[in-house]
Amino acid sequence: MSKKWIRKNSMPALMAGLAAVLLLLAGLQYRWIGEISEADRDRLSRGLDVAAEQFRRDFNRELAGVASSFQIRPGDIARRDWNFLADDLARWTDSGPVGLRIDALYIHEGPSDGSAPRMLQLLRGGQQFEEVVAPREVQAALDALPRPFGRGGGPPGPRSTYWAFLPDAPALVTRLVSRPPGGRGRGGNGRDVYGELVVMFNREALLGSLLPEIESRFVPASGEQHYQLAVVDPATSQVLFANAEIPAEDFLNAEQQLPLVYTVEELIARFAARRGRPAGPGGPDLDSLPTEQRPERSFSRAVVASEPNRGGWVLAARHSGGSLAEVVSGLRTRNLAISFSILLLLSVGLALALISARRAEKLAQLQMEFVAGVSHELRTPIAVIRQAADNLAEGVVSSPEQTRDYGRLMRAEGRRLTNMVEQTLQFASSQAGKQRYSVETLLPADLIELAVAESRSEIAESGVELTLDVAQDLPPVRGDSSAVMQCLRNLLSNAVKYRGQTKKITLAAVAEDRLVRFDVSDFGLGIGPEDLPHIFEPFYRGRQAVDAQIQGSGLGLSLAKEAAEASGGTLTAASHLGSGSTFTLRLPVAEAQGADS
Repeated sequence: MSKKWIRKNSMPALMAGLAAVLLLLAGLQYRWIGEISEADRDRLSRGLDVAAEQFRRDFNRELAGVASSFQIRPGDIARRDWNFLADDLARWTDSGPVGLRIDALYIHEGPSDGSAPRMLQLLRGGQQFEEVVAPREVQAALDALPRPFGRGGGPPGPRSTYWAFLPDAPALVTRLVSRPPGGRGRGGNGRDVYGELVVMFNREALLGSLLPEIESRFVPASGEQHYQLAVVDPATSQVLFANAEIPAEDFLNAEQQLPLVYTVEELIARFAARRGRPAGPGGPDLDSLPTEQRPERSFSRAVVASEPNRGGWVLAARHSGGSLAEVVSGLRTRNLAISFSILLLLSVGLALALISARRAEKLAQLQMEFVAGVSHELRTPIAVIRQAADNLAEGVVSSPEQTRDYGRLMRAEGRRLTNMVEQTLQFASSQAGKQRYSVETLLPADLIELAVAESRSEIAESGVELTLDVAQDLPPVRGDSSAVMQCLRNLLSNAVKYRGQTKKITLAAVAEDRLVRFDVSDFGLGIGPEDLPHIFEPFYRGRQAVDAQIQGSGLGLSLAKEAAEASGGTLTAASHLGSGSTFTLRLPVAEAQGADS
């Protein structure tokens, strides 16, 4: 395997390898993003569960705080002395949470010694209970109270009070029970039932103040973890509270829906799981549930729950972006877009790097060819000049005619040598950004005359016939005189070199649409269609020129195009293989007021 073959095929092999690596990376990223999406789903689902649970926990804690504020003393209940509840209400009012307000206390007192049951009310701020007619909402709350309620079958045990939350009122309701000194009471489990205590909440304060205050404790205002919460009444399909203004059906169809108030079964199951005990028959009852300790002679625990299978308020939670499937799909799409955008940028970067490396390799090759070509071209005129000088020095040349021939030969080779050095220096100056141009008003006829005069010797020595076709009264043009002259000289020199077997070149000038066009044509080798787009590149030489062994550095046309553009003009080429080429220089016409004579 030759080095040339390796050099030729190394770049395609490298590009194929990099493309394979990028495809593999794309496949891995697609798989990783799928795994990330599943992790996002789990994370968002857990976050939604945590947000809903925190809201429920805080709301139930506030209700439990209200319930535990009323110290149910068996002795006071047995004496039907209810005034102690006024003191409990006053203490709670002083220290209760902001946003929760108790409008009134009601006691539905059971019959005693033949007397009929009656309804007592303690107005807020009052100290005595007064008999009243039961308000409709209070009677509705009592009618909704299951009989019996608590523990799914009987009154609570001796160490706890069970409170039911009735959302329609809204109110907390508990049985007023007492355990007599001995034996079993009428209510079972050693307790007597003396009535019910109803704690009526202010509905507007509960929904409009307490719930927003609880929501603000832990739900961030914005960001990926923003969850939308609402308290919904399933019986009426009404949204009672929401932290986002979205259609009610979005909350009614939310993925996460839980009872706002803990159910009895849920409390028992939670405590059983905490203690490692079964939550079924033989498991813990309400008396085992952890609640706040009460002072001596009061029931020591208060348990707040909603009755099972009786409906109630529901907490609906959803992500701000919609359903979890929609949110995860959006995150997946975003991650895929970012990932593949990065891969695309990486691919473009690699492609540009490979193109740059290829161009650098090609440029290095052209530079090496340029150095070899220039060295060869420098060697030829130097050898001719040295040989002619040696002949003159050794006296080989004796006649005046021979001396003149040697002089013309040395002058031609010296001019050729000078042109090569000037092109090289000009290209180096251009690449270093040191070339400076001065645009002024120029006469086309003068430009042509000077360019022909400077190229006359080369044209005459090559035996070429130059035909001029210059229109009369050409308008002045704008350009840098040195740059335009250099461009025309290079074009004439190229026409002489690439004329092939013909002995004719032409230089024409004509005005067209605010421009003056200069055409330099030869009738020689022509340029192949594959070479034509590249002839203005530095160091580039067409295949026909190389095959014909025409000496050159590949800088002439590049410098000519740069000179034309520096003067505000353009340089283009048209060619047919085997029939010659035409190079066209176009310069803008000078404005009338800016023309110089």
